[in-house]
Amino acid sequence: MKQNKYSEEFINPVIENPKEFMTYNLANGEIVPIYKDAEDIRNKRASYTIELLNLNNYVLKDARKNLIQILEVYRENYDEISDYLQYFLDDGHNFPSLIRFYMEG
Repeated sequence: MKQNKYSEEFINPVIENPKEFMTYNLANGEIVPIYKDAEDIRNKRASYTIELLNLNNYVLKDARKNLIQILEVYRENYDEISDYLQYFLDDGHNFPSLIRFYMEG
């Protein structure tokens, strides 16, 4: 029998929607818990998953921050921002969930 190496706190994206637990900090590219109360199980699960998967390592944070800066330039300079963002998605760009999050904002 295969052992599950993850704790019960791990947010499994196959069976749960990470967007219900985590969001993006557009100022610095970090992934952060939506629920701020450290005693809230949803905060604990988000924090655990972020740490376990090293989602805020320097390389990922920096890449997300750079993408956010590019998206900001598009937003400031183009009326049809959603068309450009859809192009990023269709092109298989990294961080599709960040692009979708940006589109919703």
